[in-house]
Amino acid sequence: MNAPTPSPVVLLLEDEMFVRMTTLDMLEEAGCTVLEAPTGAEALSLLEGAHIDLLVSDVGLPDTTGQAFYAACLARFPGLPVIFITGYGAQDLEAELAGNPLVAVLGKPFPFRDLANAVAGALQRARAARV
Repeated sequence: MNAPTPSPVVLLLEDEMFVRMTTLDMLEEAGCTVLEAPTGAEALSLLEGAHIDLLVSDVGLPDTTGQAFYAACLARFPGLPVIFITGYGAQDLEAELAGNPLVAVLGKPFPFRDLANAVAGALQRARAARV
């Protein structure tokens, strides 16, 4: 008998409580286990002893930027995929980060289907990059 596949662990970094709770619900509905934090400092403390499969991060945070936090995560989790979520300039950010297969961008607000597809794609690209 095969062991069940563990749920991917997602670190959700979002400072707006309503957006964080809604996104957390969507990620759980997509089959993920979610760790959540409203600030980069709190997210860093969650990383202690954790294994993260995916980072979903707002771009504009009160104590850092999503990009700066992601760069710090890469030191600990090389090959970590990220989905940046932003309400401002998603197309510009997507163009700026084009070419990195581990990075995706979603503009807020986003429907469940778009988030679920982005999560599945990010996890698949991360697996392919490790092979």
